[in-house]
Amino acid sequence: DGDLTLQARGAATTDGQLSSTGKLQLQAGGDTTLKGSLRSNGDLTADAGGKLALLGSASATSGALNLTSAGDLSLGKDATAQAGGAIGLRTQGNFTAAGAVASLQALTVSAAGDAAIDGKLLAGGPLSIDAIGKIAAGAASKLQAEGALRLNAGRDLTLAGLAETNAGMTLASGAGMRVDGSAMAYGGALSLTAGEGLTLASTSRAQGTGITARSGGDLDAAGEMGARGDITLSAGQDLRLAGKGAAAGNLTLT
Repeated sequence: DGDLTLQARGAATTDGQLSSTGKLQLQAGGDTTLKGSLRSNGDLTADAGGKLALLGSASATSGALNLTSAGDLSLGKDATAQAGGAIGLRTQGNFTAAGAVASLQALTVSAAGDAAIDGKLLAGGPLSIDAIGKIAAGAASKLQAEGALRLNAGRDLTLAGLAETNAGMTLASGAGMRVDGSAMAYGGALSLTAGEGLTLASTSRAQGTGITARSGGDLDAAGEMGARGDITLSAGQDLRLAGKGAAAGNLTLT
């Protein structure tokens, strides 16, 4: 009973069941692969000096879950990560998630490279994804939060799946942005800001108490938009509105 700590100067691989009634901590100097089951009643932490790949399950029943890597951080399609507390996924490389991540509190993703999500990221509190490079949420992706939902990409941002929150939502990109999926802010405003062109494709759906979409380049709005307040569309260059827009307040095009 109590805490469990595992340390390796080089690479590390787990392929069994590791459990702790207290905290569980794994530290490795090199690449780390988690194939089996990691479970703790308290905080669960895995820190890799190289790449970190979660292929199995990691669960912190009553505590926080933190996965940190100096290299790429990946969650395989069969991987599950869950916590009764907050979840932090941080990498100095690229982040990829094909599995399922669920926190009863906040969920934070931070990548020094690109972030690609094709699985589920679920938060009982706020959900944020920050990438210095690109953010790509594929058609199978589901981003769901009870609190504020925020995606911030230094380069391009694409949303082909579903992003929904019971609070407000902010999507921001330093370069282009394209939404083919759904951005649904049921309990707050929806803000879309692109440093370059912004495309809301014909398949896209956008909802918020208010909707603001701003682009430094062209703005092409061909999907469906619905707001209980105002809708504001602003383009640094050309603006094209070809979809359906319904606002209980004002509709402003600039």
